[in-house]
Amino acid sequence: MKGLAVVALLGLFAFNAMDARDEADSPDPERLRNLLNPYFKVIGQEGDVSEKSGARIDLGRVLFHDKRLSGSSEISCNDCHDLTKYGTNGVHYEKLLKEKKITRDVPSIYNKGYLKLFDWDGAHVTLESKTAEAIQSEHEMNMPDEDLLIKRLKSIPGYQPLFEKAFPGKEDPIRFDTLLEALVLFEKALVTPAPIDRFIAGDDKALSAEQLTGGFLFDQKYCSTCHTGTMFGGQMLQKLGAANSWPNQEDVGYFNKTRNPDHKMVFRVSALRNVEKTAPYFHDASSTRLWGAVRKISWHELGQFISIQEALNIQAFLEALTGEIPKEFIKKPTLPE
Repeated sequence: MKGLAVVALLGLFAFNAMDARDEADSPDPERLRNLLNPYFKVIGQEGDVSEKSGARIDLGRVLFHDKRLSGSSEISCNDCHDLTKYGTNGVHYEKLLKEKKITRDVPSIYNKGYLKLFDWDGAHVTLESKTAEAIQSEHEMNMPDEDLLIKRLKSIPGYQPLFEKAFPGKEDPIRFDTLLEALVLFEKALVTPAPIDRFIAGDDKALSAEQLTGGFLFDQKYCSTCHTGTMFGGQMLQKLGAANSWPNQEDVGYFNKTRNPDHKMVFRVSALRNVEKTAPYFHDASSTRLWGAVRKISWHELGQFISIQEALNIQAFLEALTGEIPKEFIKKPTLPE
């Protein structure tokens, strides 16, 4: 009897020890939340515009899908930033790349209102400036002249009532500045709240155990040093290849704009919301798998080796940044005639 009691007691100690080890090994949601809170904000805390000026946003949606905003009348904003494909379009990018009409990957248009910098080299600091350039750039919409665009829109009878409704009281509402305002308001309304937002707001069940593990690795590997803010990036410029030279040196980044030698290979830090859905990765589209991109940037930017398993865990965490596409909001509108 005494021997059985000892065995039972040892079994109880072993059981309790296993419980303690499992508890110690299991990721703590509150601890991860405390680690992330200084760096990140929930979508909506910086001013969601979705309730502002419905008529202007509606007009912006129409303009976003209208190919007649381009010089050739053959390409719309949605062709490159396909809203059903998380605001990018890898297939279209590859086509343009083969035709040598584009040199950089197409970033997502979703959640752009939360960015501080635009373009891969951070050449623009407002969404208005970036949108205006996109319309006129030879690598994008290639509309050579603002007046030509406005003349074209004025020749389409169906646009007059849309602009009048969006900008009541304006004697001549079809103008480049009103067009730009409508487009930008629509772009800012393209938001995709994700499980990470629910988690940071206090929901312990929003992330799986694997995602929690990946979140701790994201912090431990110093990813949050650069990938910060509501967008998990897009807030700063950094030298690409700070630790180990980036393999592709054809595009030298911000230097192309400034001609300052210190700006060679300086790029905007990528925003990571919806990154799971927006392959390929980096300005040169040099990675097609997310876990591979995690390993590559860690080596070249921080000089640290990340195992495949660690990269897969971080990838799982990044999947928690994938939000739901607002299917009703992005339905293709009937274009005016």
